[in-house]
Amino acid sequence: MWAFLSCLNTAHLLCVLAGFAIGVLAPSLSWPKIRFARQTPTDWGVGKRNDRLYSLDHGKLNIELPPKSMWMNMGFWRDTDDFPTACQALLIEVLQKAKLLDDAGKSPAAPKLRKSLKSLSILDLGYGCGDQTAFLAQLARIPLKYVGITLNYRQYRFAQNRLGPCTSQDKKREVQIFCEDAAQARWWPEDLHRAVASLNAKEQSSSQSETWVLALDSLYHFHPSRKPVLSLASQDLNASVMAFDLLLSDAAWFHQRWALKLVAWMGECPVHAFMTRERYAEMLVEAGYDYGRIEFHDVTEDVFEPLARYMRKRSDELRDVGLGLGSLNVARLVFEWWARSRVLEAVIVVARRPALDAGATKGNG
Repeated sequence: MWAFLSCLNTAHLLCVLAGFAIGVLAPSLSWPKIRFARQTPTDWGVGKRNDRLYSLDHGKLNIELPPKSMWMNMGFWRDTDDFPTACQALLIEVLQKAKLLDDAGKSPAAPKLRKSLKSLSILDLGYGCGDQTAFLAQLARIPLKYVGITLNYRQYRFAQNRLGPCTSQDKKREVQIFCEDAAQARWWPEDLHRAVASLNAKEQSSSQSETWVLALDSLYHFHPSRKPVLSLASQDLNASVMAFDLLLSDAAWFHQRWALKLVAWMGECPVHAFMTRERYAEMLVEAGYDYGRIEFHDVTEDVFEPLARYMRKRSDELRDVGLGLGSLNVARLVFEWWARSRVLEAVIVVARRPALDAGATKGNG
């Protein structure tokens, strides 16, 4: 969502800030203290008089481009204060909650797939700039079928250039990425339909082969809802689902819910994108999953507040070289609100297909 918030125009920003103030600040009547600092000639000493001429603007010429990583999710910040590491850690945490990793793979530095797993198929809904694609391809030392879908063409092109040979077929790893709307399967081109159909778990001959749909910080953007693609995962692919998603707190106040609708609209999400845990489980059951095989793992404490803290720190660092977060500062305010109010929960969701659940349980025994 915060990727979309960074693209808002002035009118949009005013709407977001107004909704934030009305929905969050006004009811509490606790307004933040705003301090303005302005440098005047009387403040200049010998070391300050040339700040505007020289300063640190030349830092822009020293920034390494292209960046070594282009991860884009909210991250899992339990053991790190580095953004790319936190983003990778979130993917590892999702894989761990899905029981795809050995116990020895709990270390972010050396994750390992479950030993009993002989082949793996993944439909990745929202692969960003390809970092998670490359990570999964490197992690899988077993036969891997991977199909990734993104809606953003610039990210698709960036991922193509970054992945390079990773997207070509070899004996163990078959990686394909597409630029399409993952939420609108009926409009997919034929080549994407064929690629997705090849992941069907019913065609897997061994109980040690599994098919998963991965959605890392993306499902709340799906129009008109998440349900169509979850139904496809359950009924057409016989696949399990592992996702990082945002759920509405049962304790959210009426004004907070309306503020969330405004934030969702400005972030190009359906206005009803944020649902309670109970409603989310009902949606998964309607899609074809058994209620008893649906898991929710709350990771809020390791997401919103540390992400907002990192963004504050990065804003200061960028300012030193004449740059800034720009409208991403609005996203930071929203994350701080979520962390403080707990109006939203950051949750890892796992929904297992019956046949696959039995195989995973046997493999972990």
